[in-house]
Amino acid sequence: MKKTISLVILLLTFQLSSEEATTKNGRKVILNSDFTWKYATEVSRKNEIGNASAIVILTKSEEQDTELKSQSGEFSLWYNSKKWNRPLKHSNKMSEFEFENRRKTGYSMIIFETLEIPLESFPELLVINARAIDPGASLLEISDCKVNGKTGKLVKYSAVFDGRRFIFYSFVTSNKRGSIQFTTYTLESHFDSEKEEFEKLLSGLQFFQKSGFTAFSGIDD
Repeated sequence: MKKTISLVILLLTFQLSSEEATTKNGRKVILNSDFTWKYATEVSRKNEIGNASAIVILTKSEEQDTELKSQSGEFSLWYNSKKWNRPLKHSNKMSEFEFENRRKTGYSMIIFETLEIPLESFPELLVINARAIDPGASLLEISDCKVNGKTGKLVKYSAVFDGRRFIFYSFVTSNKRGSIQFTTYTLESHFDSEKEEFEKLLSGLQFFQKSGFTAFSGIDD
């Protein structure tokens, strides 16, 4: 994020290609000679996190034979009942739908909230929540994604729970009507073998049409 900086800082940094400074609240910023600045954490994040250049496109397939309709009236989910079960008890009180695969090696949940979350901030928010349990939780990859035409982010991050490291693979989207977090997860050692089925499950997310337009849509739709 680039912003105009004050004249005093401009005079101090005009002849420098870049300079690091600290704000009054303790955050480090990078000052550029073109009169812009950005948080130092944003620079390091870009270097550390893989960002896919191509948009990931996920589309519902015919093998998804069972539909669940959200009580919110905003979306539904089609899933393959031959590969995914719905557990009798939810592991997260916030989730509307939860799933586990037949092998019990992959899991998923959908959370809908009537709160708009800035899409660019959503990935980091997922990791902040995970750090409440594992302070070492880390963001691994962010990709632009469309699920059945709806714009969002595909977020991959890791965290340790009960002494085991899990990989979380989530589709998130948000607008003024609310936000959706559709998360799949498994042990780190199983992720590569589960990724394809995770994406198939994520591709079953669809949004209801109301009055000739999509009721819940991504920010670019």
